[in-house]
Amino acid sequence: MFEWGALMAGALFGSPPVVILHSFFVDCYVSSMTGAVKE
Repeated sequence: MFEWGALMAGALFGSPPVVILHSFFVDCYVSSMTGAVKE
């Protein structure tokens, strides 16, 4: 069987960098879109 404690700990410690990168990417992507659509 799986060791769920170790799996969940790995997921918990591996998630924050992904969340930070995602929020940074979305912020840049939305700002570039709004800059391109500006009339």
